[in-house]
Amino acid sequence: MTGVLIREVQIRKDEFIRQLPDAIGDFSYSVEGDEILLRDGDKRVDIKLVYQGDERVGPMELPVQQVHFVFENMSDIEARSFMERWDNHKMRMGGG
Repeated sequence: MTGVLIREVQIRKDEFIRQLPDAIGDFSYSVEGDEILLRDGDKRVDIKLVYQGDERVGPMELPVQQVHFVFENMSDIEARSFMERWDNHKMRMGGG
């Protein structure tokens, strides 16, 4: 599968990266600017963070990031499984 999926999270970039290992399972990762490369053998997920501005939630302002996922060398089932794990960890990452 090669496909693109976009999600939004309310989190700072540094906190997003700190929580990333819990959400990606057996994938290793490297960070270059706003791009994160995940690898597990020949399977690959490229993640790009796109800052959307701050959103006011009560008395707090939270940064909103769009998270762009690009899947390479993964079946639809593998990509869905990856995203199920991701979504199970989303609440800790401030996802909405």
